[in-house]
Amino acid sequence: MADKRHHDADDQQPDGDFGDFLSVLRVLLPAAQTLTAFLIILPFNGGFSQIQQGEKLIYVATFLCSICALILFSTPPPSIACNVRSRIARSSRTTRRD
Repeated sequence: MADKRHHDADDQQPDGDFGDFLSVLRVLLPAAQTLTAFLIILPFNGGFSQIQQGEKLIYVATFLCSICALILFSTPPPSIACNVRSRIARSSRTTRRD
């Protein structure tokens, strides 16, 4: 009986981690979108042609990093997807036993 309670506590922990992950993602994703939007319109400003070549390279690197951040923030990590699948499989096995 105590073994079952310990197992149930372990099952609840990933849900809390997933909720924490989603709350952080709700903050980071709009920030990355805003940064990318700013970087997209920057070359269309009149003064962009006056900056030096090194600064343009920094701009391109920053733009590529912001695009990568959008991609990474938009896709769930494989570990979370695997945890969700394993929880679904466990819950379907326990309902079959009952």
